[in-house]
Amino acid sequence: MADQDVKDFLTAWNLQQYIPVFEENDIDIKTLLFLKEENMIKELIPSVGHRARFISNLEDWRAIINSGMPNTSNVSNTITDSHTSSGSLASSSITVEDNCSFQTLDNSDLSQILSPQTFEGNTFSNTVYLQLEELLIKENSSTSQDVSDAQPFNSELLDLLKSANAGRGLLATYLKSGLLDSIGRKRLCNIIINKELQDDVHRKVPSSRLQDLAYQITTIFNKEHTATYFIPYNISYGPGLKRAAKGKLLDCLYNKRRDYRKSGLISPSRNSSTSSSEHSSPIPLPEALRSLDDKTEDNEALIEDNLNWLQNSSDPWNIVENKWITTANTRLKKLMSQDSPTIAEYMAQFPSLRKPAGYTLIFKDFDVAYPGFSDRLYQSLPLCKNKISELATEKINKSKDLSTNQLLKEYVQLSSEALIVKTKLLMFLKLIINIIVIFVNLIFLNNINDQTIENEDISNLAVLLCLPFLIGVSISKGKKAKLQWRPSKVEMRDGFITHVLSSAEVQETISRRRDKLVGLGQTLQPFVLIVGSSLKEISSYFVVIDNTFYRLNSIISAVDCCFKIIITLNANYPSESEAVWYFIQKGLYKLNTPLDKNFTAVNAFLSDVGITI
Repeated sequence: MADQDVKDFLTAWNLQQYIPVFEENDIDIKTLLFLKEENMIKELIPSVGHRARFISNLEDWRAIINSGMPNTSNVSNTITDSHTSSGSLASSSITVEDNCSFQTLDNSDLSQILSPQTFEGNTFSNTVYLQLEELLIKENSSTSQDVSDAQPFNSELLDLLKSANAGRGLLATYLKSGLLDSIGRKRLCNIIINKELQDDVHRKVPSSRLQDLAYQITTIFNKEHTATYFIPYNISYGPGLKRAAKGKLLDCLYNKRRDYRKSGLISPSRNSSTSSSEHSSPIPLPEALRSLDDKTEDNEALIEDNLNWLQNSSDPWNIVENKWITTANTRLKKLMSQDSPTIAEYMAQFPSLRKPAGYTLIFKDFDVAYPGFSDRLYQSLPLCKNKISELATEKINKSKDLSTNQLLKEYVQLSSEALIVKTKLLMFLKLIINIIVIFVNLIFLNNINDQTIENEDISNLAVLLCLPFLIGVSISKGKKAKLQWRPSKVEMRDGFITHVLSSAEVQETISRRRDKLVGLGQTLQPFVLIVGSSLKEISSYFVVIDNTFYRLNSIISAVDCCFKIIITLNANYPSESEAVWYFIQKGLYKLNTPLDKNFTAVNAFLSDVGITI
């Protein structure tokens, strides 16, 4: 009969259809380690593809096990224990040789296990592992017994449990009831993690160590499962898919570190990051967050569990969304606190944010923090487009800057052409509909509709690209920079929307821009990047956050996404295009926050466009 650990691993490896086969062949967690022969595995898993996946994951898991287990070969130890029973002295001597594993004790040996004087000295230091369920040593035994057929083990965890009252209590409870409850598991993890961090609260506990500890737990408490306590990151859940590490030991480790940070034992660090916010100052909470009640103790426990889950998992997506919503208030208040994480730290903390749909989670947070503002850009931009185009035309007529005029002419012409084509298409569509009442060529109409949307997007792009040339340039100074930086109009544009001709140029463009900003004492903030051979033929719209790329379907959705990410994560706008973003925030979203900067150029442009705030 396959045990629960084997079932968990097969499910994790997306091979759950073979669980009945493993049960039929009595493959448990111990025999799983010794499945090395190709023919043996072939009998269990006939499919070549599935077998390859199984072998790959099995080797990964076996490597983790082996890296954490001590070498117990050629061990020879003699253990002598004695204790008094019913007023008489009985002794037993056991010789352990070669690849020995563990003694097993029953309730009659409880006094030995729980006694701090038991196995004093070096004879039992690192070689004998006690299992508590079976009895091989009787009180009146005085003979030596060879247990070399048992598996190798480590007595480290048992020694730890015997050394403290809490640990001895767990052993006693297990002997009495035969299992650990949720409280017992939590206490067990606390004992282990406290020991791991007692000498250095900053110590990094590797996956191999956590895997070894989980294995030791199941050897002492043999009804527990390793998957309960730790599943390493590098176990594949299918072709090309990975899952974050998880388990009670890892959760306990995270909780301890968080407690240490709160108490000041661990100082919150601000590691340099390409997407740090320099770092943003904490802001007074938005009204929507201030109005939310503080959580009760029961809710806090649930939220803590959900946060731990989100920090370790990113599937299934419906569960991610549910847990994301329930933790929104807690996460948003943290983002706006004094020790808020950088963008890079926050993205690393929650793996679901690095998925293609990760931006939708930030949208949910934006709706919580700023309800009613979600669709403002889509509503406001169409109302301002004509006026912005008119202002661009006036700028061309007044300005003597040839390079600026040339770019503005291109954008204005692009916008005008797109609007003309859109108008003609709509008129033609209306005419067709009026003439053809019953027999409508749906495919033809769909093609017209697609062209209308495409031209609308070109028009939006052209108008948005005009903004950096119409709003005055702001002077930027990084915290580490000695000189002020006055970005050019082109630099303002690229800090807002960067256009590359092909996907091959993306990484080089980002690296070059990041290096330039570092030299100026600035950091690379989220920005919009578009790919296409020309502005009329844009194939991809991205929002770039450090090494994460969110793909959107239009320029207006990309700008909307970028804005919501910056404002929700309490980040700074890109320094080159800060004034442009403030126009979008105040003029198009009509959103104000307590720490907004006041730009004269932005206020003037708002008046020019006819927007009152």
